[in-house]
Amino acid sequence: RKLACLPDPLGKRQLNRELDDGLLLERITVPIGVMGVIFEARPDVVVQIASLAIRSGNGAILKGGSEAIHTNEVLMSTLQAGLASSDVSSQTLSLLTTRQESLGLLRLDGLVDLIIPRGSNELVRFIQDNTRIPVLGHADGICHLYVDSSADVDQALKIAIDSKTQYPAACNA
Repeated sequence: RKLACLPDPLGKRQLNRELDDGLLLERITVPIGVMGVIFEARPDVVVQIASLAIRSGNGAILKGGSEAIHTNEVLMSTLQAGLASSDVSSQTLSLLTTRQESLGLLRLDGLVDLIIPRGSNELVRFIQDNTRIPVLGHADGICHLYVDSSADVDQALKIAIDSKTQYPAACNA
């Protein structure tokens, strides 16, 4: 609901500058295209990524861990049913269920525009090493906050509380 209330992120002019010889430089927000998102367990990711993809005008191919395959299938079916009664095609979202399908996804350069792995260092490195598609991923997470003795302690406390409790989940541990 919060996402639905946000302004449309597409078509926003973020930069408009005249360069030498009357050349105009503009940066306008556009969709990425088709994103492949591979994640471990956590079926809430299906709804999070699907809603972000739709809101930003992108398609998404999702592949979750086998631990939550049935939940992922029910969530995807529900999302696609909801899209069927909207202006957005239900084919905007797709769910992969096997390892072979996810390996096939990594070979779709030219059709998939971005791969986003969400999970362990091992998962991210495997994906980075096995695709020619651009990967938006991390190799190591940093879940520490260091506060220098000269820092503003009140500000550091606000940062720590926001970064670790604004969305209490394993990722914020």
